[in-house]
Amino acid sequence: MNSIECFIAGEMKMSTFSRFFFIGIGNTTVFFLFYQALYFLFSHEGHWPTFAWMIAWIVGSIFAHYTHKRWTFKSDRDIQWTLPWTIAVYIFGLTGSTITFDILLIRIELHHQIAWFISTIIWGIIDYLGLANVAFKKEVVLSDE
Repeated sequence: MNSIECFIAGEMKMSTFSRFFFIGIGNTTVFFLFYQALYFLFSHEGHWPTFAWMIAWIVGSIFAHYTHKRWTFKSDRDIQWTLPWTIAVYIFGLTGSTITFDILLIRIELHHQIAWFISTIIWGIIDYLGLANVAFKKEVVLSDE
């Protein structure tokens, strides 16, 4: 079995952050392609690129929940726990990343793809911390002993 097959099968020992990084590449690709499609569909003026960012972030976050639950954190926690907390983490990330993107795009006047990249890196790390410490945190079982 090659390293990719081992990784997918869960036989390759990697840190959670390493798995988050590699799985995040796929998630980010989905997010970026969706953003690019929306960017070209909407006007390129004013806050329309930010609107494209926001919609792509929401769609990408739903996709990412399932990939991170299954492969990054290998969580067996019930979806009734993980999904609401993931949504909370992603709403926080959506708000912060959209504000960051808009500031970089409108106020600092960076190219929209550079603003996309910077905001994605910053808020990807923040999302990891929220997902690892809240949404997919291992369940602690207390014994009666």
